Formats: sequence, structure tokens, C-alpha cells
Amino acid sequence: MRWIRLRPIALAALPVAIAVDAAVGLIPRSSPPRPSDVAAIAERSTKVDFKAPYIPSTFDFLPAAVGHPSIVALGESLHVTAEFPRARLGVVRYLHERLGFDVLALEGSATQAWLAQEYLYQTSPGIEGRIAKAQEMAWFKLWNTVEMRELMAYVEASRRTPNPLYLTSFDVQTGASAEFGMRPLVLEVLADTLEAFGIAPSDSHITKGELVARL
Repeated sequence: MRWIRLRPIALAALPVAIAVDAAVGLIPRSSPPRPSDVAAIAERSTKVDFKAPYIPSTFDFLPAAVGHPSIVALGESLHVTAEFPRARLGVVRYLHERLGFDVLALEGSATQAWLAQEYLYQTSPGIEGRIAKAQEMAWFKLWNTVEMRELMAYVEASRRTPNPLYLTSFDVQTGASAEFGMRPLVLEVLADTLEAFGIAPSDSHITKGELVARL
């Protein structure tokens, strides 16, 4: 009976809540940028057409911008876009080919990044869907896009050069990828991949079942 009495109140309150939420969304909560800030950004920025073919000279501003660090962090304010991966690919290529950086680390799992790279090393380039498979093994679902696949394809192509780009991660989110989805399957794949390198010493070897059970 109480639910019956409350239901008309809830139905009446819902349109009011929607209207209030929409009205609040129309209220500006930030001031317009100052002309001096806009001018300063324009003076210090470089326009790059990320839809155009990659030309190394386009990114010749990077050496002065990054200096001489051992690590360069490339952030993104939103994951699920086409623009950020396109922008990142050109920057990664330049940092790798011109400035000598040889490790690419994305958020996720170092275990899965290694499994994805090992999969690429152990399979034939002629296998259909191979790049997409490595992408699913290494990265979250939100990074399983066409644009991010171009980054994985670049990593794969680099291994046939004198300076291959090593794929890894700077986080410990084991299982959090499109392929494994937080399931124990990642541990079984890890065990199978490790076993392919040979049999461990008898005093340290454990079975795949024991590994999965312990982890």
C-alpha cells in the first residue's frame, strides 16, 4: 500500500527533476577564456593535421618541446575518441624513429601487454586478424578501435627494424582487457606462453593448475 501511495509522487517528481537537471546544464559554470591566454597558446602551439599522411618534419618541434628526458608522458582527456589516437600515433612515431625512444607503455596490464607482444612475435604476419587479436589481448575494450589498431600495427611493424618498439604497461590491472575480461583465462594463457620457453628447474616448476590456483 505504501508503494502505491508513493508511486504517484515519484511519477510527478521525475519530470521536475529532469527539468531542473536540464536547466542547470544550461547555466555556464566557467568564464570565457581571456584574450591574453588565447594569444599565448596560439603563439606557443603548432598546428598539425592528424588526418594527413605522416611526415617526420611535421613534428620537428618536439625536440625543443620535450628536451632530453628518458620518459615522455602523453595524456588524453578522454579515452573514447578518434582524435587522440591519431595525434598520439604521429608523436609516438617521431619519438621512436627520430629521438630513440624504444618503449611504449599504456595503462592496463604489463602481463597482457607482454602476452600480446609475444603473440605477435610467435605468429605469422599473414594470419588474418592478427593485429586486432593482439589489440584485444593488450588493451581495454575502449581502446579496441580502428585508430588504436594503427598504433598496434606500428608496434608490430617496428619489430622488423633495427630499433623495435617494446610494448608494455605502467599499471597492474591484470585481466582488464577485451580478450580476458577479468577472467582467470589470462593466467592459463600466461602459463601456456611461459611453458613454450622450456621446462623450469624441477625445484621451481609448478603446473598450470597450481599457477592459476595460487594467483
